Amino acid sequence: MLADLLSIKLTGRHLTYELFQFSYAEYLKASAPSFESYLNEGGFPEYVLLGSTQILQELLSDIIARDIVTRYNLRDPATIKQMADIKRLSRKPHK
Repeated sequence: MLADLLSIKLTGRHLTYELFQFSYAEYLKASAPSFESYLNEGGFPEYVLLGSTQILQELLSDIIARDIVTRYNLRDPATIKQMADIKRLSRKPHK
């Protein structure tokens, strides 16, 4: 029995919690950039406070997978992700 349990591959474990974006007023309290940076960064608290681009990449992947692909029953999520990456890379950097 123990051998059976040990042979089971464990999958990723995570906690889910709901966290809303900062309002513009909250964003200004946490960070002092411009309205343009608020629009570009999205006001996501984890990104604003930690500055990790990995957070934005994970959010983008979740939005594509859960909101776009599922809602519209798309068959090729990789293409949607590539389109989002192209749009992101073509955007001129903000200061």
